[in-house]
Amino acid sequence: MKITVTANGELTAEWLRAALAPRPDLLVAADGGVRFLLAAGATPDVLIGDLDSAPAAAVEFCRAAGTRLLTFPPEKDETDLELALDWADAALRQAGAPDAITLLGAGGKRTDHLLANIALMLGWARRGRRVLMRNPGEECWVAGPGREEIRGRAGDLLSLLPLSAEAELSSQGLYYPLRRQTLRQDRSRGVSNCLVGEEAAVEIHAGWVLLVSVVKEVSVR
Repeated sequence: MKITVTANGELTAEWLRAALAPRPDLLVAADGGVRFLLAAGATPDVLIGDLDSAPAAAVEFCRAAGTRLLTFPPEKDETDLELALDWADAALRQAGAPDAITLLGAGGKRTDHLLANIALMLGWARRGRRVLMRNPGEECWVAGPGREEIRGRAGDLLSLLPLSAEAELSSQGLYYPLRRQTLRQDRSRGVSNCLVGEEAAVEIHAGWVLLVSVVKEVSVR
């Protein structure tokens, strides 16, 4: 079961149309993210948030189209995106689906929102749910102990950024090999490694890592 959540970040209608093909089983708009979906010719199945950044005309269009509206007060503990991810995870659990949640439009604009979004990705990774953030030209995700296999092209960049104080990593198929290398959260050593062929693998022995794959197309399994 494929669920895509669209946030109110920086997107273009052209890129979003391509990113939504084929259309996911459920399409969720987090508040102002509905603007991008409608501009791309897509109507969300669910619109969630306090709707302070969703134009009234867009809300009424969605209401008339049968979109499920889940509204919350502006004074709340969660961001609209956190509410949307909570809803998406609950839908996946109800369906018994282990799939990742695809997140679009969660980058750009405000640094505090970006950092909060990465924190949410870390929280869901710790609970066993992958959130795959896609932005034009890149994809990123959070992973803990285990093996990550990446497909791409020779020269594609892969940055490995610890989200825990330290992370111990090994790699195969990267230009700068890692052999139980300890990367630190307060250093930049993991930035801009790259693939030497079409496949690479990263073994995370300890810690939590944000993997940023700077490519046009990437397959994670």
